[in-house]
Amino acid sequence: MMDRLEEIESRDRTELAQFSMHWAERVTWLIAEVKRQRKEADVTFVNAAHDAVAKLEVAEAQLVEKDRQIRELLDAKDCSNCPNQGWWQGVNRNTGEPEQVQCEYCYTDPNSVFNVRNRIRQALAEKGAADGR
Repeated sequence: MMDRLEEIESRDRTELAQFSMHWAERVTWLIAEVKRQRKEADVTFVNAAHDAVAKLEVAEAQLVEKDRQIRELLDAKDCSNCPNQGWWQGVNRNTGEPEQVQCEYCYTDPNSVFNVRNRIRQALAEKGAADGR
């Protein structure tokens, strides 16, 4: 009877030891998995932070460009020959008919309102084309 009891106790100890080893392995695996996922999350967070910083830098550059364009427009010189449109209504000397006359000032002065507006329109069109608009 004693042998039988010792045999049962031995088997129980063996099963308990195997059970303990199984759960120790499981806990070790879970800890490693948590560490791996945490590292992945950290990498994902860092990548997202880098993307956000890059987008902020682009937005800042765009704001700087808009500020420059606004200042350029505010400093632009009005034309005394036409309403800043690059032409005025004249009369053809030969026929007496009305004709559109190109404004020399608007086209030649780089700081004329006409030229500044055209540069800004061109920059916006290029940006729109680059953005796929």
